[in-house]
Amino acid sequence: MDYIYLLRHFLATLAFRTQHAVRGAPEDYPEFKAGKNVWTPLRIMNHMTEIVVSTNDVYCGRDAEKMDPLEWEEVIEKFHSALHELDNSLLEADPPGAARILQLFQGPWLDMMTHVGQLMTLRRLAGKPVETEPYYRSNIRVG
Repeated sequence: MDYIYLLRHFLATLAFRTQHAVRGAPEDYPEFKAGKNVWTPLRIMNHMTEIVVSTNDVYCGRDAEKMDPLEWEEVIEKFHSALHELDNSLLEADPPGAARILQLFQGPWLDMMTHVGQLMTLRRLAGKPVETEPYYRSNIRVG
């Protein structure tokens, strides 16, 4: 298995887990406040989306631009379309070197996976936890 496929599988896994965290959430979930200075799910999703968009910009040699915050449905859609664009960039652009791949994992990509865990925790705190899923058996497809 080549590392581009592994990177693409990570993006597909991120998309799957994020969708698992937000699908079927209560109507008030995007603005749920768990406590002082705790980000809302909406702020987390905007942050995650900005990370994906910025990563793609940098990967493609463009300057990363600040993204204006979006509403819940828009940011979910933008997040997934941005993941799709990044996936396409991984296929089309020159492959990154090993140092860049490590930077992607230790920085933005694991940051996003941490935020997925926060979304799951906030779902539980909001009173509607997600169903348990054995992720290692999930049908996650690249692309």
